[in-house]
Amino acid sequence: MRKFIVLVFIIALIMPAPVAAQLTDIEAEAYILIEQQSGRALAARNVDQVLYPASTTKILTALLA
Repeated sequence: MRKFIVLVFIIALIMPAPVAAQLTDIEAEAYILIEQQSGRALAARNVDQVLYPASTTKILTALLA
């Protein structure tokens, strides 16, 4: 399971921005998609909204534990 989660993170990190930009059905409360090379925001929603990191914290804890 741990190898699978690491693989998903690696794929997400190397996925080209044009492929990621085609995702139109994002149901998150807030998100931002930033192009790595230029630092330009490609897509965003509610970027000023304060949200607490719940799922990300749990995933990183599982990877590092």
